[in-house]
Amino acid sequence: KLILLDSLLQEQNPDMHIPSPFLAAALLVAGFSTAVSAGLPGGVCSIEGQSCEMHDNVIMIMSGIDSLAQCRLLCEDEATCTAITHYPVDSFPFSETCILFSSCDTLNTCQNCTTEAGDCMPLEVVGLCSSQVEGQLGENLLQFLPDTENETDCRAACLMEPGCVFYTHHLLSDPVYPGACFLLSSLMEPILECENCWTGAADCTKPCWFLMDGKITAGGLLLIETFSPISVTPIALGTCELTLLAVGGGGSGGSGSSSSPYGGGGSGHVAWTKLNITGSSELEVLVGSEQEKSSIKNIMSEVLVEAQPGQNGGTSTGGTGYSGGGGSGSSSGDTHAGAGGTAGGNGEYGSYGGGGDGSLVKVDTIPMQGFTLSPGAGGMASSPYGGGGGGLLVDGKG
Repeated sequence: KLILLDSLLQEQNPDMHIPSPFLAAALLVAGFSTAVSAGLPGGVCSIEGQSCEMHDNVIMIMSGIDSLAQCRLLCEDEATCTAITHYPVDSFPFSETCILFSSCDTLNTCQNCTTEAGDCMPLEVVGLCSSQVEGQLGENLLQFLPDTENETDCRAACLMEPGCVFYTHHLLSDPVYPGACFLLSSLMEPILECENCWTGAADCTKPCWFLMDGKITAGGLLLIETFSPISVTPIALGTCELTLLAVGGGGSGGSGSSSSPYGGGGSGHVAWTKLNITGSSELEVLVGSEQEKSSIKNIMSEVLVEAQPGQNGGTSTGGTGYSGGGGSGSSSGDTHAGAGGTAGGNGEYGSYGGGGDGSLVKVDTIPMQGFTLSPGAGGMASSPYGGGGGGLLVDGKG
């Protein structure tokens, strides 16, 4: 199943069988810079909840502008524009409105508005973020514009079209659709290479996407327990750095009779890699259940990343894993069992057996944008049973 910005599960004790997740997030390699400017009053470039005071400095008031990017483009096309205030749909008294100003010397409070200085807007206003790919056309087609001279004009039309998120522009030299500009609400599979066309995003702060089961998601994707391999298509409109992280299934507690001691299982191993992509690239993702590995392969079935499962606990010792399981205590007498390891550490020793080795992987150093990774606490021991190794938390949840 697909879960966005959701929690991962952590193995808390040796007899809990917890599935572990696959996590992928796209990072923009070529970051956009901003121009140096005095900006708005106070020297800032952008401010929320305040608008420029309206006098004869108002150049234009344009309604039906549902995005800040559209408002920026209007300012870019107006030579005397030095600042904008954009009001989204939930603002009052203006709604979906862009106001262009020739100057902005004073700011006043407004409801849910954003004000920006024209000379320090992001450079992606006039830049392009696109790749030579095209997708299926169908219910995602908002408008067809014939004889569009260049991609810049096609993107400008997308910015002005309500609901337009992507566009595909065909060169004037294209033998089939010369100068065609398709304005799109989403991208649909299949995504194929295109020699004479370019597909781009209207908003260049979101050039990296994932397409799965007909649904498209920007930035990051979280999958938990797929049961069988599934197809995921990362789409880079420009160049994106893709970070892939996989976690194997957790190990179980050691076997024995109900009265026998046993060690805690190790948590699933963590493995990750990163690669640069342009255009689209199909991936095969398999998320293992308990005691199973997780893997990510490319379309050639080459393994990009593979995470082994945590080791099962033994009769006395804890299993190895990302964090090791705790050792067992004795089934009789004044003894104690060991807690599971935390943050890639070893499981604690019990009076009857040693803790399992941890991997020493520091998950908080993995470059994952959109998700915050942190180690989960190891499972508490319940003598004579050792605790399970601690797993992975996402955004503090597990």
